Amino acid sequence: MTAYLPELTADGLILWRMRRSSHEQLWCSVHDFAGALSLTLQDPAAPRAAAAEAHPEIGSLIDRANHLQEHLLSAGWELVDVDLDEPD
Repeated sequence: MTAYLPELTADGLILWRMRRSSHEQLWCSVHDFAGALSLTLQDPAAPRAAAAEAHPEIGSLIDRANHLQEHLLSAGWELVDVDLDEPD
């Protein structure tokens, strides 16, 4: 798997971040879970992930992440521009 995602670290790789208010955030990330790809949605303040799905390949994982992103945008969430949101 690392041949397909060389940037994947032990902590995973964040694909996108969204917020609906200053207290409602969701991060979408990919993790290596026992050799499989796991797509995870999590509020960074929550102790556990809101949702996690296993995917056999990166293509299906990215398609699902894009679908979730579109759904959340249509429900009023906004993308967080990480470059503007976090100090260097």
